[in-house]
Amino acid sequence: MIMFRVEGTKPVAVECPEPSWPNKDADGETIFNNTHFVLEGETWEKLRSEHEATLRMAAGSLRSARARVDELTKELADVVLEREECERNFDDWSREPKRDAP
Repeated sequence: MIMFRVEGTKPVAVECPEPSWPNKDADGETIFNNTHFVLEGETWEKLRSEHEATLRMAAGSLRSARARVDELTKELADVVLEREECERNFDDWSREPKRDAP
């Protein structure tokens, strides 16, 4: 029996002598209900839906990464301002007469 499976970016036809799990197709690949399909159209649906899910996940990860970069940029800017204030305070202190603890 001819079945279809995804190979790269398109479905390929493959001979499946016994078209059920845990049998193998003619290329030695194990037949699963989510890897081998009777209809070529089902294989296209699987392929396209997997790409769509991967794109959604990657876009979500990118949004999260951009949000984290924004957080870190603000944190860095805050620390830079604090450091500048610290340096001004140090400069003021270094010009003052020193007080020793009693």
